[in-house]
Amino acid sequence: MLEPGKQEELKPLVVAALALPPPVNGQSIINASVIRGLEASTSVKLKLVDTSPRSQRRTLGYHLRRLTAVCSVPFVLGANARRKGRSFYTVIEPGHGMWYSFFLIAFARTFGFGLILHHHASSYAKKYDGRFAALCAMAGKRAVHVALCEQMATDLMSNYPRVRQVLVSHNACHIPIPQISDARERFPGLTIGFLSNLSPEKGLDTVLDTFTAICSKGVMARLLLGGPIVDDRARDLIEHARAQFRGSIIELGALSGEGKDSFFREIDLFLFPTRYRFEAQPLVILEALSYGVATLATRHGYIAEIVEPLGTAFEASEFEVFATQFVESWTNRPGFAAAQRKAARARFEQLAESSRREQQQLYLRLSCAPF
Repeated sequence: MLEPGKQEELKPLVVAALALPPPVNGQSIINASVIRGLEASTSVKLKLVDTSPRSQRRTLGYHLRRLTAVCSVPFVLGANARRKGRSFYTVIEPGHGMWYSFFLIAFARTFGFGLILHHHASSYAKKYDGRFAALCAMAGKRAVHVALCEQMATDLMSNYPRVRQVLVSHNACHIPIPQISDARERFPGLTIGFLSNLSPEKGLDTVLDTFTAICSKGVMARLLLGGPIVDDRARDLIEHARAQFRGSIIELGALSGEGKDSFFREIDLFLFPTRYRFEAQPLVILEALSYGVATLATRHGYIAEIVEPLGTAFEASEFEVFATQFVESWTNRPGFAAAQRKAARARFEQLAESSRREQQQLYLRLSCAPF
């Protein structure tokens, strides 16, 4: 029988380079969850490099921290270049961050690591991107790509012939399943929620316009806004709306932990009319569904695949009209609200179950290096 140290040396090695919280955002939450699973695994040896800038403020310190972390990765790869069964796991960054991915993949290939590349952005997946095509060429046809859903997998393979191996790993398995109850005292009217970075590209203007349209129908409603206000335009939009509706619009600031839990337990309807260019599979939608909250969203990124079975995905140009019609049904049709809550929770449970199986396939792939 091999000594424990020898057993460790024979395990497949996974070098993971990705950003962990802080800052807390959808991608860093998923990254942390994946790493926890790898750390708990007895079938792989993990070496982790946290590439987080530790802040969302794009200051000089932000860039220096990120650059320093990324530049440490080649030393970790080089130190393990002779080890058998070695693979490199990272998340492909969209936008300017993709240059970091070029740097990391170049060194991983140089040191003979198998590549597992996780995708969390829709911008280059849904539409051909020359830079990402070059990245695929650098990664090679043996690289394993991890997509968030079947449609993303199809898009990657359709747009980039060099993408040959794709695993699907949905985000739902990373969301805790809360206990829900209707025992609490509810606001007598309709409570609508929006949780995100409060900016127009995330749909803040559409949320406020939709709330105005709903109130114009005589519906008693209030709007809870969760998340940081990102710029002066967003602040102006909120102040203008609050001047009109006064206490019916409530700012909660950034939410996490118990604050986020209270938010989802308080609201009846969640709006997410995003048009953010990198949006793919937002965790906040899955979180809302996990609480049995009816969720209306735009068909942007890969959101439609989440809520389409519920009939609550709309084009951005139609969002306000359909949301207003949905609220009229909510307030006027007996049993409609209860049915929507039940359907939301059931949809999340369905996604979470299949997602857990997909996540196990990802861990199995990581433990099977080389490939």
